[in-house]
Amino acid sequence: MSERIGNFGFAVIGGIVVFVSGIAVDLALLGHERRIVIPCLIANRTAGLIAIIMALALQLHKEERHFRFATEKAATIAELNHHVRNAVFPLFLAVQRSHDPESLRLADEAMSRLEIALRDAAVDAYSGKIRYADEIMSRSAA
Repeated sequence: MSERIGNFGFAVIGGIVVFVSGIAVDLALLGHERRIVIPCLIANRTAGLIAIIMALALQLHKEERHFRFATEKAATIAELNHHVRNAVFPLFLAVQRSHDPESLRLADEAMSRLEIALRDAAVDAYSGKIRYADEIMSRSAA
């Protein structure tokens, strides 16, 4: 909530700067006549409001892009995690059932390597090195 107030405050400050700078330029160039100042005040207030609306629209667009990016990456990792768990779970149950110490040790090593691989895949996906979502989308479309 405080970020939204900050974004709104930033937009309002920008609008005030546009308004004040417009008034200053108008007064410097046109003088202080009442018949000129009032239309300039109205025009500059409108310009300030438009600046506020534009700043808020740009911030909203940026937040939307960030949310879309984060959602895409979360979906990618969730999809990857789901497939890996489905593939590994039956093997893990089979190894536990055997009660063989060597098999349990090998299973633990394999799980450690799998965790490292998933962590590396997550880092690659979040950094943008690899775009798993494009591959998943193209496979689901086919």
